[in-house]
Amino acid sequence: PGDSPGTAFLQLAEKEDLFFDQRTPRVPCIGDPEGCLDREFFPIGNYTLALTLTNWIGGTHTVQFTITKVEEAIPRVVIEGEKDFEVRAAQEWALHADVLRSECDTADSGGRVLFQWRIFNNMTNTVVLSSNTRTVAIVPHFLKVSNLYTAILDVTQPILPTGSTLLSSSVQFWAMPSMPVAKVIGGDRLIGLGTQPFTTQPTAVYRNSTNGTNSLVNLETEWRPLLEVQRETIVLDASSSYSPDLDNRGRRLHLTFSWECGTFTKVTDAEIGVQTFECEQILTEESTVHDEKLVIDPSKLDAFLVTFSPGLAIPTYTEGCDLTYRDYRCDPTARFAFTVTVCAGNSTSCSHLHPVSSRASVSLSTSPRQIHEVLIQPLETTRINQIFRLILLGGIVQQSPHLKYLWNQEKGIKDVLADPDNLLTPLSNLNLVITPNVFSGADVYAIRLYAMTNLSDSSEIPGCLSCGWAEMEIQQNLPPSSGRLSVFPTVGDSLSTEFRLSADEWVDPPLPHDDYPLMYSYGYENPNGEVKHLRVASKSAMLRTLLPHGRRTDRCPPSNERCRFLKLELTVTDSLFARGIFSTEQQIDSIATDRLPSLLALQSSSITVHEYNEDPRALLVSVGTLAEVLNDPDLEWAKALIGASYKISARQTLIEKISGSMLWLQPLSMADAAQILGALSTVCEVPEELNSLASSIASDIVTAIGLEAHTRTKGGEMIDRMDSIVPHISRAIAGISGAGGDAARRELRRARLRDFDSLPPPVRAQG
Repeated sequence: PGDSPGTAFLQLAEKEDLFFDQRTPRVPCIGDPEGCLDREFFPIGNYTLALTLTNWIGGTHTVQFTITKVEEAIPRVVIEGEKDFEVRAAQEWALHADVLRSECDTADSGGRVLFQWRIFNNMTNTVVLSSNTRTVAIVPHFLKVSNLYTAILDVTQPILPTGSTLLSSSVQFWAMPSMPVAKVIGGDRLIGLGTQPFTTQPTAVYRNSTNGTNSLVNLETEWRPLLEVQRETIVLDASSSYSPDLDNRGRRLHLTFSWECGTFTKVTDAEIGVQTFECEQILTEESTVHDEKLVIDPSKLDAFLVTFSPGLAIPTYTEGCDLTYRDYRCDPTARFAFTVTVCAGNSTSCSHLHPVSSRASVSLSTSPRQIHEVLIQPLETTRINQIFRLILLGGIVQQSPHLKYLWNQEKGIKDVLADPDNLLTPLSNLNLVITPNVFSGADVYAIRLYAMTNLSDSSEIPGCLSCGWAEMEIQQNLPPSSGRLSVFPTVGDSLSTEFRLSADEWVDPPLPHDDYPLMYSYGYENPNGEVKHLRVASKSAMLRTLLPHGRRTDRCPPSNERCRFLKLELTVTDSLFARGIFSTEQQIDSIATDRLPSLLALQSSSITVHEYNEDPRALLVSVGTLAEVLNDPDLEWAKALIGASYKISARQTLIEKISGSMLWLQPLSMADAAQILGALSTVCEVPEELNSLASSIASDIVTAIGLEAHTRTKGGEMIDRMDSIVPHISRAIAGISGAGGDAARRELRRARLRDFDSLPPPVRAQG
């Protein structure tokens, strides 16, 4: 102990957990604990602890932290997450504080706590943000890239003198740049050389004009030209690459480019990879390797084909050869490789060594035949997320009224396209939409779009000599795994036992840096099979909470009439939205009839305390658990002298509390929106217990969140919580629509809900 931590540490234990009990008496005093406590066993002061972890091969890591023991019983303030971390300046995130009452404060005399956040820019030594809320939301692009920040939280109480601080805590974080998104249009396809006539008019590849993402907004009508294929040139276009970060004027960062060219090479039958060559050998006179578009001269590319067979000195194409023709040959490995490096900022030497750079590689296969050249719009990343639909947008260089299309899977552990249930569009469409959750493992899947003039040619696929094609290789982003959800205690009572939910030992294979940090969402399954949220997208791997009882009794002994089992669910999400899910069942006994009024009053009081302390997330948890109890028809309400009027009034109050919590959660994140809607749909589950005022407020909440989701989707945001948001909205709408009231009030509610029903396809589709 001491104010200045020393360098010498006393080894305490070789255990995973360390527990200090500051009230423990000395052994001789066990018989008289009150009169013989050793006050110096754990004296007041500062303590520095060091925890060293050692793995099985001898690798070690040590972390130090400080604890302080004080005379008074004061609450403990915790900022969720690590003390030092990195964030992406272009992403939305939040700082959240939890205040835990001291276990020594048996009189509950702590009272209300007040928060004061200050976020300093360490580079400029200025305060960039102040807030007096429990949660501070940081909107995208608020922080300056590559700047160090310190967030200081001061906690005080109204009873203390003005300017005095009860507790302080701080975290430090770097605002890191986001890597550019490198995209190349015009690659990974078959091109016709030799007898292939080039187009005599400008043609185009298209993408969605709204935001460039894989959206279903007016897919057939709102396309604009993106890439012009000029006559007698082959263009690889990286101009759709972008940086997620903004400059000081709020504009996208300038990008610089660097191209590399090569051929896939083999010696005898052994493939040895890509052998690079000077790109200038195949480019037009005007094109350079530092342009955003690489413009290739087809005649130079055709002449370069002899390098695939230097001993024969004849052109070697990838496919499409007439075996009776001796002036050329075919080899499926004879392909060209192109890689573009995209660097953020005005870099004079853009390369893969640049600290803020990304690369994209494509290939070109060749044919001596006349074919229809096909393109597929590149994705933001080829590591796809299973929770979203996969949308592949095809294009054709030269339109033909008799052209037919066919999508085919070339590679993959599982033939996804063979099952019609996996598809939302026919395989004969120019565009392909695949349902979520159909790809397996980390295997690479290759999907091709073929174009042909006669659909009977499809019987020859693969191997159709007259077909043009473009290919997309994709791989599933694997979810976090290897972890579990631990619950303590193992048995408890509804609304009275505080459970500790702990997410243990989760990792995200194959451990790329960009997939971290992990976020934890805790919930439980209600009798309808829906997951209700206790906390969404939390940085904390532990949650302390009260829980409602479940409805399952099949695992209960006959002697325990109150025994119930509740299914708990933990969802661990990486930064690319891949989800690992773990569920377990917990025995939580139902409320005894004689305790029902007092526990309801206690839970209502808890909601008031959360409101008083401006803790909206804890308030939403308490609202949801109380509503679950109100929804249970098996409880003996009449015997407890609790009638319908109490429930109607309680539901109105709960919906008003939910509405109030939205004010503290502004700007609203979609994670908070999912938690709000989960609590709201639970309260609205019994329509006959909703009065007109409660229904009106609930419909306003639904409309506000629905429009927020619509706005974000229109702006190009992929909302990973949409599969939670839409079912909760539907459940809430069902309760509101079925609520009592005259026809005029119901029509008013329907008019409000119509706003959400008319939302465009992305909102409905992503759900």
